[in-house]
Amino acid sequence: RIDLKKSSVYAYGPFKGVKGEAFYAASGTTAQLIGETYYFVSGGPNNATFYNGRIFEYGALASSPLPLPKAAGAGPFSIFMLNEKNGVIVGGNYTKPTASDSTAVYTSDGGLSWKISEKCPGGYRSCVTGDQNLLFSCGTNGIDYSTDNGKTWNFFAAGNFCALLLEERVLYATTNKGYCLRFSLKDSGEVQKV
Repeated sequence: RIDLKKSSVYAYGPFKGVKGEAFYAASGTTAQLIGETYYFVSGGPNNATFYNGRIFEYGALASSPLPLPKAAGAGPFSIFMLNEKNGVIVGGNYTKPTASDSTAVYTSDGGLSWKISEKCPGGYRSCVTGDQNLLFSCGTNGIDYSTDNGKTWNFFAAGNFCALLLEERVLYATTNKGYCLRFSLKDSGEVQKV
């Protein structure tokens, strides 16, 4: 039990949820902190929303609607902000894992507006990660990559994946069977498995 009076944990607000709103994904990547700004997403049958706020500042959170599916088991499932202006959100509907329409959105204005990717990943996606030059997203039918900040996505690998981490030109991918695969990427800038 946390005693808020004796703790460094702070309560922020005011915040009002939407009936049926959910803030969880198996990848654990529905929230991110950059500097003093935190970002998170929520989904559900009545909601698909991006939120952001400043730590240590009391007040209403900024929010914007996302052009992602709204249904039980649907919406945004992972966020990756490259910086305070550019970011990507992936999701879809995990009850329709191969439906690839509206499974990724991107922003270039800090989340004030979001556009559906011109070429979306190949189905529902539970995680997105990357760096300034390269993004990866994964889901129950594979991994996709983007070299243009999420505007277009291309197939990378088949399989049932839960979460990803890109670190020093190595992509780590966990599977639904508890394995962690390691993909070494070429230093030439090409996206190619080694």
